[in-house]
Amino acid sequence: MAWRDILSRVVQASVEKAASCEGEGCGALLVAAADAIYAPLAPVDAGSGELKRLASRLASIVVHSFVYNALPKGIDGVRAALEEVERITREKQAVEKAKEILGEVGVTLEPSPAEEPRHAVINSLRYYVEAYEEAMSTTRRRRKARPPSQQDAVRHIRRLLREIGRTDPFLAKMIANILRSVGLPA
Repeated sequence: MAWRDILSRVVQASVEKAASCEGEGCGALLVAAADAIYAPLAPVDAGSGELKRLASRLASIVVHSFVYNALPKGIDGVRAALEEVERITREKQAVEKAKEILGEVGVTLEPSPAEEPRHAVINSLRYYVEAYEEAMSTTRRRRKARPPSQQDAVRHIRRLLREIGRTDPFLAKMIANILRSVGLPA
């Protein structure tokens, strides 16, 4: 029970910061959230990959909550965040904001950078940027695709909650309540 509480508090702080993020630094915040989410799981990770998958799903939920609030303002914020995340991941930088997130919820662990949650952040952001570019391209015979919307983010959040719920229904319910408290439909 204790690890779920710690993890849900870290996710809540990450979602709140991501939902209110505008302009510069959003990419660093998303990477920091992924590192902070994996921090309470790293000491007990046995190497089977299950906890890294859980951290990846939770990091993706944070990204989709960021996109849910950023898409109405335009795709440029999402594109800038993707470029920043790719740069940080390529340089393998440790993000100081992860310590800030962990300190905010009272967790004294060091942030644990892991490749899987960081790549989940990249892939989630890349989905929206590529879908937007595909929608804006014109071809002769093909029907024009629709650009990504807030409903896509909601759909992805619900899918990720279902995936988490298959292995840990109590944690999925806690995360869904957190998302509702922030104002996201979950």
